Amino acid sequence: MKWVIEKSIVEIIWARSLEEGWRLFSENIDVDIVIMDASLGDNHDTPDSMSLVRKIITSGYKNPIIAASSNARYNVLLMEAGATHTIYGEGKIAAALLARKLL
Repeated sequence: MKWVIEKSIVEIIWARSLEEGWRLFSENIDVDIVIMDASLGDNHDTPDSMSLVRKIITSGYKNPIIAASSNARYNVLLMEAGATHTIYGEGKIAAALLARKLL
């Protein structure tokens, strides 16, 4: 996924936890797009990033948020939390291609 986005000449900011995701978002509030996986915690079998999506939206963020879980059911949960776009289980590359299209 990273190479697809990098060909668009953008800065990529990666987070590996909910706390890191919020910290990085708060430090880079002017990001153009967010690609969100549903499981950012230690247990990748449990979707946990819906609260982060809601927190980002509550902060006033108006740009696209792509739900990018490989589990289609988790993408539905992210959409219900406020994500604006989804790939419905098509894979991470599909999320990167959608991001390029939206930028």
